[in-house]
Amino acid sequence: MSHPGTLFNLPCTREESLARKYSEIAADRAGHGPPRLLVCWPAARMNKFQSLLYRCAPDCGFAVERISDLAELEEIFWPGGIVFNAHWFNPLRNGVDSAEELQANIDAAFQAFATFRTRTGARFVWSGHNLKPHRSAYPEAEITLRKRILQEFDAVHLLDGDHAGELQKAYDVEIGHWFNVGHPHYGGAYADHIERAEARERIGFDPGARILLFFGSVQRYKGISRLIEAFQAARRQGCHDLRLIIAGFPSDKDYVAEVSKEASRDPAIRYFPNKVPDDDIQLYFRTADAAVLPYSGDQLNSGAAMLALSFDCPVIAPNEPAFQRLSHYGIALYDNTDPAALGRALLDFDHRLIPTDFAAFRREHDSHAISRAFFDNLKALFE
Repeated sequence: MSHPGTLFNLPCTREESLARKYSEIAADRAGHGPPRLLVCWPAARMNKFQSLLYRCAPDCGFAVERISDLAELEEIFWPGGIVFNAHWFNPLRNGVDSAEELQANIDAAFQAFATFRTRTGARFVWSGHNLKPHRSAYPEAEITLRKRILQEFDAVHLLDGDHAGELQKAYDVEIGHWFNVGHPHYGGAYADHIERAEARERIGFDPGARILLFFGSVQRYKGISRLIEAFQAARRQGCHDLRLIIAGFPSDKDYVAEVSKEASRDPAIRYFPNKVPDDDIQLYFRTADAAVLPYSGDQLNSGAAMLALSFDCPVIAPNEPAFQRLSHYGIALYDNTDPAALGRALLDFDHRLIPTDFAAFRREHDSHAISRAFFDNLKALFE
């Protein structure tokens, strides 16, 4: 016999789930018109960004349905307005061994979009996170993909207004309609109750050390090997109290092995190539004096920088647009065109000298305000 309060996973079809969502929002917002539906693709549950962006959906008259496969669009039926919100197009690259395969996937995706638009009247919105994909084996197909997004989607959601010019310059395409709603901070999305001393004890570093943190998926473009080299050079030049933590999901197995080999030779480095449980993220940021993000790439935004600042952790990062826009909150910038600049930044590092304004960061990136602004812009697509 089951105990009172036991939860069961009851089978529920998508049709039943959508009907329930519609009824609940319609009942809560009687007299405000029929609820609308936001279809999110691809669902990213490891990253809290989507949850924070959508947190005010019900209050704004929207239900949210997350999908991982575009074939699931065939299951979407909704009596009100629909917005399809695309984030990353990685699913089109999975298992692809040639540019022709990728192009075929792109064509199939846009055919699925067109079919869904014709059947439902859906508006299509792309949330632009990067200027170009981080790992692009087939750049010509990727350029075609970006151009089609910018030309065929109804709107582009940019996390900074300056991104419009950068995208138009990169792809020589005029963006028809775009709106700017920023990146929410992660405060409250993750546990944050451990004090610095306890965090350092659990990680295994002495309380008086100056601790640097790299946090994020372990991928080659993120420059972890370059960081290790600069860190070791700084220690050789007298910064004996510097320590380095590398923690994050092992996305690239070959590169993970390379980093593991480099880190294992140095007792001043702690390497944790694992998916970090949500409740343990606080350990790393509360241990660190600063996060170091030595990226080389075309990111328009940095979720890792947003995460660090959400834990009141200063950041050391290259002088590139994704970080420049956050520098007044607590980011020390170095010249990424100078190979020796990262080493100098670590050599001169003192977290107490990095100007910070974490209160302004939380105020200006409040997730409730950002979510409401996002849905206000979606509503305008139906006017």
